[in-house]
Amino acid sequence: MKYIEITVPTDEWTTDAVANVFTEHGSGGVVLCENPTGVRAYFPDDESWPKRWEEILASLQQIPDFQLEVLQWKSVNAEDWANAWKQYFRPIPVDPGLVIVPAWEEVQLENERRVIRLDPGMAFGTGQHASTYLCLQALQEALQPGDRVLDV
Repeated sequence: MKYIEITVPTDEWTTDAVANVFTEHGSGGVVLCENPTGVRAYFPDDESWPKRWEEILASLQQIPDFQLEVLQWKSVNAEDWANAWKQYFRPIPVDPGLVIVPAWEEVQLENERRVIRLDPGMAFGTGQHASTYLCLQALQEALQPGDRVLDV
């Protein structure tokens, strides 16, 4: 089966609204992108697509202060979609001593960096959010070898 992948640039005020429009119109998956800020969504590439796209455009036009100026879309195979999102997650250096690495990535450590292996997902996220990044930096400063930490 083929899917249509749509990527729409947004700003911090419209990202959630655009993602909601895509979800309400039957997207099989929505990704919030951080660099650059935007929303990527996947829809079945079938006979209902032209009408669905008209409905999506009408809904997007209802979002206050949202201007749909640039839109990217392409057709992807189902098997590509299942793994395509992985290309957007690369190692994230937190500071000189720590790096967040997706489980499928190989990384060459330099300067005795410690690695946090993380499978991006809904429960924990991607490691890209500022709260995760800042908490890890604070832990790096506060913890001593042998300390135990409970994340609740």
